[in-house]
Amino acid sequence: MTQNDSELISQIHQGDDHAFEQLFNRYEAMLYRFTFYLSGSPELAEEIFQETWLRITRVIAKKKRIKNFKHFLLTIAKNIYRDEIRKRKIRNLVLSENALENKNELMTIRDAEKDYEHLAMDFRDTFEQALQKLTLRQRQVFILVHIEGFKIAQVSEMVGCAQGTVKATVHKAVQKLRHEFQDFYE
Repeated sequence: MTQNDSELISQIHQGDDHAFEQLFNRYEAMLYRFTFYLSGSPELAEEIFQETWLRITRVIAKKKRIKNFKHFLLTIAKNIYRDEIRKRKIRNLVLSENALENKNELMTIRDAEKDYEHLAMDFRDTFEQALQKLTLRQRQVFILVHIEGFKIAQVSEMVGCAQGTVKATVHKAVQKLRHEFQDFYE
């Protein structure tokens, strides 16, 4: 019998380590996908992923009840991402131009040996870059709706805005992404 999140949190408070493992396993893949598509970087995604679970353990130790765990988990990840971006902006102001160029060179992807692999990598890169060109809200809403499969009403509750605003934001995000992918359609 599958237990809901509230039951697992209650068991964690009673000292059941297996309950936390179940909760982690339930959301591990979804959280990593969310952090990866939000950040566009495997390294940053991993940092956000780990920090999110550290904060979750601290919060669960203090709170006996979390109304919507999935929403809570994604909100923490989003906030950690925002904090990291703020820190990086400050660091970038301090870093020299050469340091920034070297960082960008490290992030480039090597050419693929086969044409198909090369095209797939180009597509993925374009997708990741296109996601980064979206505003934070557009990226978050697009990921939640089109990658994680949440319904508009659920996303509306998660991001704290009207359903019409979520629909409009998704529409704008899709339009921007289509524009970025026009080379693939020609």
